Amino acid sequence: MFETLLMPLVALSIGGGIVTSMFVGGLIPGTYPHLSRQVRSLSKQERLSALLGLGRLGSAKATNLLCSLIHHHELDMRRVAVESLAMTGSPAAIEPLGSALVDTNPFIRRAAALGLASFDESRATELLCQALKDEDEQVVGAAALALARRRDPASIEPLCRALSGPAEISQVIARSLAKFGMEAFETLCRLLPEAGAVSGERMIEVMRAISPEASIEPLMQTLATARVEATVKAAIRALTDLNPPGLLEKLCQIVLDPRAPGRLDALEALSTLNQPQGVAAIAKVLSDPDAALRRAAVLALSGNTDPNVTEALCQALSDEDKDVVRLAARALGSRHDSRILRSFLLALYPLEGDAVVQQIETAVKRPLEELDSAMEFLPVLERWAGPSARQDDQAARYSMQSALILLHGRIVRGFRDLTSTVLVFRGLDWSSATSEDRLHPLAVDSVDFLRTPREVRQFQAPRSQG
Repeated sequence: MFETLLMPLVALSIGGGIVTSMFVGGLIPGTYPHLSRQVRSLSKQERLSALLGLGRLGSAKATNLLCSLIHHHELDMRRVAVESLAMTGSPAAIEPLGSALVDTNPFIRRAAALGLASFDESRATELLCQALKDEDEQVVGAAALALARRRDPASIEPLCRALSGPAEISQVIARSLAKFGMEAFETLCRLLPEAGAVSGERMIEVMRAISPEASIEPLMQTLATARVEATVKAAIRALTDLNPPGLLEKLCQIVLDPRAPGRLDALEALSTLNQPQGVAAIAKVLSDPDAALRRAAVLALSGNTDPNVTEALCQALSDEDKDVVRLAARALGSRHDSRILRSFLLALYPLEGDAVVQQIETAVKRPLEELDSAMEFLPVLERWAGPSARQDDQAARYSMQSALILLHGRIVRGFRDLTSTVLVFRGLDWSSATSEDRLHPLAVDSVDFLRTPREVRQFQAPRSQG
């Protein structure tokens, strides 16, 4: 977008033909005496046309006259004088254009920067590199475009250092640097370790644009030496896409080093790579002092069904951070492993909120063959759905429903005990207000089985399958 807006100025300042034809176009004789008199005309249009005519003329006298007018009190006169000087192509115009780079008006400074692109002299490069420090973003962008057009290697390092500017301008500079190709690559590698947050990220983008393969070694070195978080993050993202040898080991080192920058991004990269060594490193993070990192580790492990991961997530259920516990409970709740159910429910008990209690129902919906071992968790559910629980409490109702799901399968198979019977009748009492309640079908069917001899009901399909 920014470059698109500047292109008309490039054509104006470098080419000059379009604007000149508009104002001159044969209307003004191209002789210096006539044009020099026309510059003093009372008509503003004639004065501006004369300036453009002088630029097209390009003689030494015309250049000197234009140089004397770049500080004119009228803004339009200064602007057109600067643009016309660029058209002359005379080395004598470089210093006057350089003085226009400090004009109070940013439009004049932009025109001067674009005008300097047409000169091959090294002094033009020096002046444009100074313009990269201008306070006006568009002046900086114009200088970057001019330097990219010139392709002078002396401008590479100043361009690299200017990458710390606003996002839109740094993108323009990054594209300008990419046009230098491998000439810019070595400088980028040298400056990367000391780069700031924004400039480091942009440097890595340019390096990848120039040569992804050649970027691997310096990016790996960056992981070891850079201390700026954003630079390390950008290097991790770039290397994850490339996945070179040795990356997995380096990411594990970063994740397990409490002082290393970019630990969260390294953890996410390990999760993406999904290798056993990386999974083991993520599991170790569950004991890290940083709660945000522990939460990220639980999320990264939630889809892994390895028994060691399951054990690590069970340990996370006792974490002091409630969000870690919630995430671990959600991850474990989707696993059909009755061995973890007791730990899961005990961890959920002291927590509150819909995101937690809704996990109970999912957690206890186990195949019937697992219900024998799952029955030992019934006392945990009874703590939630006991005599002191309120029927309007959502956690209690979910607990009661979960208990009835467990008990229904056992009762259908002829299991009886006092605790189960009390809970079933309490569930029936809770659901007596409406038959639409989710507790009602389970409670009614369970009570029917308790009241009816097993030998009569064993050939009948239960009304609810839980």
